[in-house]
Amino acid sequence: ILRVIVSENTGVVFSLNLTRGFGTAAAATSLMPYNAGVALVANCLYLFDVPVQAGDVVNFQFGALTTILMLDAYLITTMGP
Repeated sequence: ILRVIVSENTGVVFSLNLTRGFGTAAAATSLMPYNAGVALVANCLYLFDVPVQAGDVVNFQFGALTTILMLDAYLITTMGP
């Protein structure tokens, strides 16, 4: 699980750009907006959890010019099925 904590100061759409199968012929990239594609509220803190797999490549994208107040990403490993 990739835990993302983000805050910015202008209220923009925040997205995850995920490439699965990087470096293979079957690589697929998806741009997935957080918060159902609705702009984040300026100066508020958001926390999102995203399932990721070994080998995934992740990048973050803001929909417009903004000042990033916080952007932290933590990999949370889990045990079990």
